[in-house]
Amino acid sequence: MARILVIDDVVAQAFLRTFLQREGHEVLAAQTGSEGLRLFRTNAVDLILTTVSNIYGLEALAQLRTEFPQAKLIGMLPPGGTEEDFRPVVQSLRAQRTLTKPFKRKELLETVSALLGANQ
Repeated sequence: MARILVIDDVVAQAFLRTFLQREGHEVLAAQTGSEGLRLFRTNAVDLILTTVSNIYGLEALAQLRTEFPQAKLIGMLPPGGTEEDFRPVVQSLRAQRTLTKPFKRKELLETVSALLGANQ
């Protein structure tokens, strides 16, 4: 299965870790973009799930995109947020997919599977 990096607060990390590990994925977690960048540089990561609502750390995520343009990334929008609301951030991170919080387990797993492809 895949190694997935989650960049979000501790509560969101616990939620995502539970669902993703049940599917056999390995989960790495970071609370800031800087910490996420460090983990990505030192681990073979297949997919990044990151919040796009927290301005703190977005510069590090932009750096990650510069260094690793091929990285697969899902941007998680805050409750009630739309891709239109966060278009500049989503575009700068070049997120291939977005999910709006709160999302259901099924939506999360379908989005992860679609981005990873059938071989994961």
